[in-house]
Amino acid sequence: MGEHNCIIIEPNGQNIRIDQIRDLRKYLVNSGKSSRQIIFYSFHKASIESQNALLKLLEEASSKFRFALQVESIEQVLSTIRSRCKIMVKPNIDLTAPSMVISLSDVVGNNLFNKRMSVTKKDESELFFHELLAVLRTQMKTGEMWTIPVIKKALSLLHLLKQNNLNPQLAIDQCVLLISSVYR
Repeated sequence: MGEHNCIIIEPNGQNIRIDQIRDLRKYLVNSGKSSRQIIFYSFHKASIESQNALLKLLEEASSKFRFALQVESIEQVLSTIRSRCKIMVKPNIDLTAPSMVISLSDVVGNNLFNKRMSVTKKDESELFFHELLAVLRTQMKTGEMWTIPVIKKALSLLHLLKQNNLNPQLAIDQCVLLISSVYR
């Protein structure tokens, strides 16, 4: 678990096991005055025993610890844990929907003005960037070196977008123009 302020716990095999929670508890007890963020991925795979152990840890933990539980369904988490949580629901986005999946040809040439490249919402623009980055990474793995500066720029634009420092459509337009200028 190292000296980092963020601790990530994922299923060990098929589920999150009680020994993982016990190890976390021991670690937190010995962490001194340091604050920690603990992120559980796929917490819906935690056994009832593990969830009860986490509940006990939540009851005993000081305010210097922040816990985040990522789950597929909140109903899979004990109500006693849910009652101690601020619940944030991420919209379920189907990345395989034909209207949202992009390819490299979608963002070059005349396609810049394609209706699919027009967005009005921040989350639509973020989805575009995540899909574009996946496409660019695939291209980079095949030796397409022109993708490196584009990936850097896309990550920079995505960061600005997430910080609300850039209009969603302008972020996409800047990235598409860069790709159009360097794409071979």
